Amino acid sequence: MRMRKFIYLLFLLFFIFLFLGIGFYVFLNIKGKDILLNVLKEKYKIKADLRNLYVNFPLKIKLEGFTASGFSFPLLEFEVTGINPFSKVITFDNVYLDGLNLTVKREKNGGMRIPLAFGENKKDYSTATSNSPSKEDFFFFVFRKIFISHISLNFLDENFFPPLRLRFRDAKIVLKNFNYPVKDKFYIDLTASLEKGNIFMEDVLKFKGWIDKKNKDMDARLEINNYDYFAFADYYPPFWRPENLELKEAYLSLNVKLVSLKNEMEIDGTLYLDRYAFSKSPQESSKVESMLKMINLFPKDKEGRHYFHLPPLKTKMDKLEIDFSQVWKELAERVEVSFANTVLNFLNRTANQVIERGTKEIKKIGVDTPVETIKGIFGILKGLILPKKEEKEEEKNKEDKNFLKQLQNFLENTSK
Repeated sequence: MRMRKFIYLLFLLFFIFLFLGIGFYVFLNIKGKDILLNVLKEKYKIKADLRNLYVNFPLKIKLEGFTASGFSFPLLEFEVTGINPFSKVITFDNVYLDGLNLTVKREKNGGMRIPLAFGENKKDYSTATSNSPSKEDFFFFVFRKIFISHISLNFLDENFFPPLRLRFRDAKIVLKNFNYPVKDKFYIDLTASLEKGNIFMEDVLKFKGWIDKKNKDMDARLEINNYDYFAFADYYPPFWRPENLELKEAYLSLNVKLVSLKNEMEIDGTLYLDRYAFSKSPQESSKVESMLKMINLFPKDKEGRHYFHLPPLKTKMDKLEIDFSQVWKELAERVEVSFANTVLNFLNRTANQVIERGTKEIKKIGVDTPVETIKGIFGILKGLILPKKEEKEEEKNKEDKNFLKQLQNFLENTSK
């Protein structure tokens, strides 16, 4: 008799939990969308719209047609695999986001308009509010794997003239073991195409490696492939503009190794000239001939591309600044003053002008936008005429002397 009652009790509990579970899923599917939109509106002052929200067993969630100011996506799917209310940790797996569309604007006052920004420094984000989550009520999110495809990022910077407009298209990002807001070690694989006006560069940007922001360690590789030299021509210094160089086309690539250990970062990069062509009817044919001779002085790789290996640059991981004074110091040590004057004469610059510019613009370039970095790199290339380093000191010195002698003879002839 007691056994029968016990069995009845088990069945009763089973059906109670079953009905509660079914009711929970029905409630989330019916009211989940409204709850999410109300939280965004009331707590974070974000007006958004969502077409559908679905919740499936055990806890797989699907969002369709989300739109907010400067932020939208047609599909988001993820699975909640763990919730710990005591440690406030929520674990997600198999996060898939498709068609993410973002619009970011940098205003003249220096402020950034970033959609759905919950930054620690709230004054930098006009869309963030005083109701941004605090340490007391904020959960910790652990993402085992995130895959974002078909990303479109529209960027506008009003600090340039004319204002800088560009768009990253067809980007995809894979993140593994990504935690927020804890900055533990995570892995990233990024690929993106770039559109600037009527110029489209497919898969121009690649970034792959791991980052440990907590310990300030990283090991990653950055690649810029087949960059169209004409894309940002309006922002180059006058000397490096395509029309001044009599260029018809030019494509470059940059391969950079980023390694940091306990906040001490070293940036080691190589610049490649993939292909180029000068105007068939140049205004100054002598300039074209001089540029061709200059290009041919740089070594070629196995693919026949001229390349230049930049001296390793030192910086801090938590305050990324590129200090090109290291490059100028190496140049000063390896090139005689008379030869340097010949280079300056070829570039129509005086030593004082170069020193003044180097002090004001080149010595420290904060990496705020890709264009600032590009401007800095191309702004100092006129001084970076260095031979390739060799393993053996005797061979290196011999090659250096031959290289410098060849380059000096060329520049002396072209400056007459």
